[in-house]
Amino acid sequence: MNAVMTYRQWAIIDVLVLINILIWGGVFSFLVARSLPISPAMVVSAAGPVEPAAVVTTPPSVTLPTPPPATSTPLPPAPTPLPSPTLIPTPTSIPTEPPPSTPAPTPTPVPLIDLPPDAVNILLLGTDTRQGLTSWRTDTIILVAVNPAQQTAGLLSIPRDLWVYTPGHGYRRINTVDCLGERIGYPGGGPALLNETLRYNLGISCHYFIRVDLQGFVRIVDTLGGLDVDVDQTIPYDSYTGLALTPGIYHMDGELALKYVRSRMTTSDFDRSRRQQKVLKIIWQQGVRLNLVPRIPELWRTLGDAYQTDLKLEDVVSLAQIAGQIEPQYVKSRLIEGTMVTGWTTPKGAMVLLPHHDRIRQAIISLYAPPDESLKWLADEAALVEVLNGTGVPERAALAAARLRWEGIQVTTIGFADRADYEHTVIINYSNKVYTPARLAAVLGVSPENIRQQPDPTSQVDIRVILGRDYRPSP
Repeated sequence: MNAVMTYRQWAIIDVLVLINILIWGGVFSFLVARSLPISPAMVVSAAGPVEPAAVVTTPPSVTLPTPPPATSTPLPPAPTPLPSPTLIPTPTSIPTEPPPSTPAPTPTPVPLIDLPPDAVNILLLGTDTRQGLTSWRTDTIILVAVNPAQQTAGLLSIPRDLWVYTPGHGYRRINTVDCLGERIGYPGGGPALLNETLRYNLGISCHYFIRVDLQGFVRIVDTLGGLDVDVDQTIPYDSYTGLALTPGIYHMDGELALKYVRSRMTTSDFDRSRRQQKVLKIIWQQGVRLNLVPRIPELWRTLGDAYQTDLKLEDVVSLAQIAGQIEPQYVKSRLIEGTMVTGWTTPKGAMVLLPHHDRIRQAIISLYAPPDESLKWLADEAALVEVLNGTGVPERAALAAARLRWEGIQVTTIGFADRADYEHTVIINYSNKVYTPARLAAVLGVSPENIRQQPDPTSQVDIRVILGRDYRPSP
């Protein structure tokens, strides 16, 4: 199926650019803006009626540290101060022991992570808000982190059941914090309280937020005309969403895409996070290849009620031109997954996840780390790769190509092998390139004896991959 490579309808293109810029455009503000201020962090109107709390104590404000000036281009001013608990001196050491079986009544704040001075963070939120309801859950929480100086980006998915301490409001699941902030009238709303909770528990805070609810997500995807998604794993029938998928390339409308990013009853919350990142990156990857900046103001107005954000239109327009500077292989994907948490049952019987702070901290720090040198070597080789399906199973070549492109490998053609009974995946190198075959072998799990050197200066591709029955689409 070639839909992934040929889908180019104009209506889709227009909106892809807008969504791409919404998610990614603001994160480059420190690169290009000589006078663009960061908009007030975490400012949002309350969604629905505000229920007065019996007692509300607003923590005093603490000004975020101002990054040092760059050597060439001045940085914009620091974000507007966010509400914060009374500042506690940063400990000189980071605890490395596993979390206790029962959380402490009032924990010590996690030390703030030292980030590159021009790093920019965006908090991406997906909620299940519905008209007429005053309570909801924020089941998608993704930190989008960018290191502009290195032109790298990262995604960190935070599981909805993470058990966190919300300053002034005790322990709770992290997916309830956004709603709490709106309900009690917290300054800056739910995103501000969630941002403060992340700062307290994980040592990280964000400059901007984007919030999309279920129907907003469906509307955005439908306006795009749908998405072509490479499903690399079987999803057994989920009675909650009605979803059941086998590996392949699927053109998803809004409703199907929503089921795909929400389903977890027959998989896991961690796998759902991986799928959410995949869909986000698919939108971004398609968007960064296009440039329809003049349509942005119109699309901003058309889709304005499908999302909430503190990014300003003028900032988005100014930053749109550089949204495509990050190559796909320099977008890191991280999850707070099973090795970083411990399951625990609260006194009220709720099953939650206690964080291993040291492991989560390392995952966050890795988002800003310099890229592996091998990625640069891979780009310098610029090898042309062909992927052929030798398994007899439909769409295996398309699935492999989608994955390899995210690794920075230039897959130019896909097709069928001379036969459909290859037991093992084979890599045939027609060139003198060395880094690309090694990367292919690592990603596809190919053993050294199945890497063949066959120099052929007349070949139209540098490397041919023939997928065998041992190929597994899932990472």
